[in-house]
Amino acid sequence: MPLYFFDTSNARDIADLTGSDCADLAALRERAIRYSCEVLTELPEHFWSGRPLVMTVSDASRLPIFTLRFLAGRPPAGRLPTAIEPGCTSAGAKRALRRSVPMARYYFHLHNGDGLTPDEEGQEFAGPAEAHAAALADIRSILASEVDSGELDLNGRVEVHDEAGAQILVVAFSEAVDVHQPRAQNL
Repeated sequence: MPLYFFDTSNARDIADLTGSDCADLAALRERAIRYSCEVLTELPEHFWSGRPLVMTVSDASRLPIFTLRFLAGRPPAGRLPTAIEPGCTSAGAKRALRRSVPMARYYFHLHNGDGLTPDEEGQEFAGPAEAHAAALADIRSILASEVDSGELDLNGRVEVHDEAGAQILVVAFSEAVDVHQPRAQNL
């Protein structure tokens, strides 16, 4: 069976050094969800830090297959119920929350040195703030891959469009990281 790795990043990177065998894509997706639950349970401070927790699933060559992003944030005022009824089951609470928060589909079109890479599938988020956080996480993942190969190009951007095709955000690569120049004494 092929070997896959489940690396996570947030305030710190956690590399999967051993990997896991998975028979097919369905098994790989199930393992990623289960491992995500373990990470979120064991390291809740990373989930609630305001920065997305990103899990990158890669093959034995360390080529990314897909990513999972988890972000906890405050919803816009009036979007969620103020309380969930006592005795409400976990599944019932989830249904109530899904009904309370309208989701919109956003498309993340990447512009970088390779040209335009349009997003034809999109992702659902509760609003532009969550879409912005996802764009930052995507950019950081791209930049991390570039650094691994010995280069860093901050000239790219992600244009976020709504379902109607209207551009609602432009997130520059340079917005995703703080770059500190070396001090004279370090040269």
